[in-house]
Amino acid sequence: MNYPDTFAAQTLEVDSITSIALRIPRNFGAAVGGAGSPAPLTYGNHRYQQATNYATVYSQDIECLLVKVTAGGLVGWGEAQAPIAPEVCHSILQYLAGPLLIGQNATDPDGVNRNLYNAMRVRGHSTGFYLDALASINIALWDIAGQVADKPVYELLGGRARTHIPLYISGLPGITHEEQLRFAVERASEGTTAFKVFWTGDFDECLRLVHSLRDRLPEKTDLYVDALWRMDETNANRYSDLLLAERVGWLEAPFMPEEIDAHARLCRSTSLPIAIGESYRSSYQFCRIIEAGAADILQPDLGRCGISGSCQVANWAAENKLGFAPHTSISLGPQLAAAIHVAAMAPSLIRAEINPQILSIAQMSMVCPLRLGPKCFELPTLPGLGAQVAEELLTPYIIARATVT
Repeated sequence: MNYPDTFAAQTLEVDSITSIALRIPRNFGAAVGGAGSPAPLTYGNHRYQQATNYATVYSQDIECLLVKVTAGGLVGWGEAQAPIAPEVCHSILQYLAGPLLIGQNATDPDGVNRNLYNAMRVRGHSTGFYLDALASINIALWDIAGQVADKPVYELLGGRARTHIPLYISGLPGITHEEQLRFAVERASEGTTAFKVFWTGDFDECLRLVHSLRDRLPEKTDLYVDALWRMDETNANRYSDLLLAERVGWLEAPFMPEEIDAHARLCRSTSLPIAIGESYRSSYQFCRIIEAGAADILQPDLGRCGISGSCQVANWAAENKLGFAPHTSISLGPQLAAAIHVAAMAPSLIRAEINPQILSIAQMSMVCPLRLGPKCFELPTLPGLGAQVAEELLTPYIIARATVT
């Protein structure tokens, strides 16, 4: 990337990193249908339960991991996508990635990310929790780099391509279709123009919900469907045709993440755009997706790919005439802000994702909340990410904390 001279000339060593694992109680029943809680869960006493209709596990609470990096008196905030067992990333930061980070150049996020990735790649740690931890560091270092340059991060990434970031609401809270419809109609009356539906039961139920939304929402409303990796390739073309008839804008995560060839076959056989990305963490994985023709829209998660990786994916999307829509799920301020900064420079951006219930907690946890309306985010104007965390408000929810110097 081409950085401003005032930024590139700086060398600022990392002094410390603090990892903070959080568990924030929520009313899970009221959250069902939204991002991070798309389906009812099997019941039990364990901290995690599977969804009733498929194998993925979810937490009944909001679980996440923040990092605070200090360098030369500056503080950078980062975040990993850690909706399950944030203590795992916390341990990686405390015992491995954190100590390796100390003394490295805080104004070289790309270089530090390469160093930390190379430290464990030959041992097979080229995805998973280790890269989640690296993503949190990468976001924090971009925050510091922006402060050093006295510029918002998106200016360091090549400048803004837009002044506002169009958004879509991810999931419709509610146990029944009528509750979900009521939520969507209320939001549409406030000005929201795009929604994503989670396919949690059988396909016919999902299709009926989409059809009802088409009947009750303004004609120009954009609708997307997330299959939650549950589609059978045998029925994929028929289902895609039915969704196309309802003017669905994209089908997300139709097959399991490993099934790249199945995604490629579906892309070739349907005109319904196929969107994938949240399950992947490295440029190597996204390169494979692009080469296979396995997606029309790329959706990197900032808490898994970091800012450096997500920017690379955004540029590749544009070069290959693919859409770009950053994924955010259980995300507090640093991860949401990072997604906004990357979206600002992404040439082929479609929309950015939000979950209103998670967003309200993210806003509460920041010194200066993000600015947004029913249709779009406004770009942050403060140097760095503009996502300083109000630590004292999160203190009651800390389940693990450690500082490495």
